[in-house]
Amino acid sequence: MNCWKVLCVQSKFEFKVEQQLAQLGIESYLPKINLIRQWSDRKKVLSTPTFPGNLFVHTDEKHRNDVFYIKAVKQYVQYENRDATLADEEVEKIRIAMCSITETVVNNSFLRKGSKVKIIDGLLTGYHGELVNFLGKQKLALYIKELPIGIYIEIPIRLCS
Repeated sequence: MNCWKVLCVQSKFEFKVEQQLAQLGIESYLPKINLIRQWSDRKKVLSTPTFPGNLFVHTDEKHRNDVFYIKAVKQYVQYENRDATLADEEVEKIRIAMCSITETVVNNSFLRKGSKVKIIDGLLTGYHGELVNFLGKQKLALYIKELPIGIYIEIPIRLCS
């Protein structure tokens, strides 16, 4: 039975590993976010892995070791001495989260680090999170325990009364 596993790879090699997995015929998913980097003479949008050093592979036990043909692959993430696995639904939630980050609204007008917040609009509606950090005046970082592997997301702040 195929399942999703988390693969640890050498830092800065996530994109190359994703390409090489495709060449081997192994389904993989590398969540990416776009960041704007500014230099003194220009701005550039860069695509970067959401989970640096990790990507997801969809494989069965028979082909488990095929990923190690790729030089930059280190190991699988382990849980209780076995490969940690994710259900298809959990990976789908991550895909949805990656698509919906800019459409999300937080309802809380007295935000402080550690505050509990509820997402009231967008594809993550109904999820609860904990404010981890302010990212300027317009965005904040949330820890959402309900999503698989407890990801951190950046979302816009729109205060509601």
